[in-house]
Amino acid sequence: MRKRKQKALISGITLSTVGVGITSYILSDAAKRRKVKGLVRSAKVKLSSLSKKQQVNASLNKDVHSDPTYVSESNMISEGPMYQDQHR
Repeated sequence: MRKRKQKALISGITLSTVGVGITSYILSDAAKRRKVKGLVRSAKVKLSSLSKKQQVNASLNKDVHSDPTYVSESNMISEGPMYQDQHR
C-alpha cells in the first residue's frame, strides 16, 4: 500500500513538472501567448453560450415539470385551489 502512495506521489510530481515545463515553453513566445489567449477567449464564449442554453432549457423544463423543492410553487400547491369546483 505504501509503495502505491509513493508511486502516485512521484507520478503526480512528474506530471506537474512536465506541465509547468510545457506551459513555460508555450508562453515564452509572444505570438504563442496571443494564440493561447485567443483559444481561452473562444472557449469562454462557447462555455457561456452553452450555459445560457442550459438555463433556457431549465426554465422551459420548469414550466412543464414543477420541482417540488421550489418553495413558492410548493406553497401554492399546499394552499389548494382558490375556487371550489362543482362536479356533478
